[in-house]
Amino acid sequence: MKIVLIKLGAKGDVLRTTSVLLGIKEHFRNPEVYWITQKENIPIIVNNPLIDKVIACEDVNIEKIRAGRIDLVINLDEDREACRIATALGETIKGFYLDNNGDVKPTPSAKEYFDMSALGKAPLNDVLKKKNEKTYQQLIAEIIGISPRHSDIIMRLTEKQKQFAREFARRYHIKEDDLVIGLNTGSGAQWATKRWSIENTAKLAERIHKELKAKILLFGGPEETERNSKLIERARAPLLHVGCGNDLFEFPALISLCHMLVTSDTFGLHVALGLKRKVIVLMGSTSATEIEIYNLGKKLLPEKQCGCFYQKKCGQKVHGIDTIRVDTVFNEIKELRKLSFCVIVTAFKEPNIGKAIEAIGGQEMSLPYRVIVS
Repeated sequence: MKIVLIKLGAKGDVLRTTSVLLGIKEHFRNPEVYWITQKENIPIIVNNPLIDKVIACEDVNIEKIRAGRIDLVINLDEDREACRIATALGETIKGFYLDNNGDVKPTPSAKEYFDMSALGKAPLNDVLKKKNEKTYQQLIAEIIGISPRHSDIIMRLTEKQKQFAREFARRYHIKEDDLVIGLNTGSGAQWATKRWSIENTAKLAERIHKELKAKILLFGGPEETERNSKLIERARAPLLHVGCGNDLFEFPALISLCHMLVTSDTFGLHVALGLKRKVIVLMGSTSATEIEIYNLGKKLLPEKQCGCFYQKKCGQKVHGIDTIRVDTVFNEIKELRKLSFCVIVTAFKEPNIGKAIEAIGGQEMSLPYRVIVS
């Protein structure tokens, strides 16, 4: 069976959409999966073992793809170009497509998602979004018709990325026994409602440095250069600024150095989850319900909700996200440090248990762990 999956952007959504791959492989009995995305997003998924072929949407050749049999097209993007490609590729579509008038439409299983999206009927879409109790992973699994139980974000670093991270750690004297905490509290210029203030971030950095003696990595995107410069000036703590121009090769590699990431709802969050790092998510105007963090941390909600999902500004003097207190975040960091995980070895073939335990012991693990033989 051959399935074409379309998810063009944004890059954070592309990464968290990898959560459907295990379910697709299981439900459709190990099909070939072709993934169409924007060229700039290819580094996020190109090393994914569950994707058979990655195609840049800029290079899509409809006739060439259709030359081989396509059993199912899954389009999880309401973008017009994505819908055009989906409609041109196949008759069996799940997700979104273009009707005869050229309008974006949902298939029946995607109607719930569509009605509470930006393309849904306003203001009902906002009302439905606030009432929603499902994660993004659940919603897209239901569109496809698969079980959401295998819904991990899949992020695999290449050997070159791992080497890049090791070189960075060596250059900046980050040792294996250092506690490394990343701060990624900004956002793109258009989403002020996702951005924790410079003042709060600086105060948190000071407490992390003073009380936990941690190495602090400061992250940011291309639009946050000025913000991060101000943050470094304001914070009375040594911040290791990793730069605001890191590409999709460098950024995940640098996130991998962190034991924990304090982050807003941005691409960095999904990278950290894909790499199984601990996270503290500062929620602003986006839906906290839709964010799945896989028991790897804590979602902190503002004391005052912005009450909007599709506006760039919430209309309040103080954005909701800035009502999250520094003390609250720091206390969660201390609690999260205690988090460990278990590795379970099933006693199916007893002679191999020793080898399994030796293999586990040889892994590089950034969290404390225990081995349970069942």
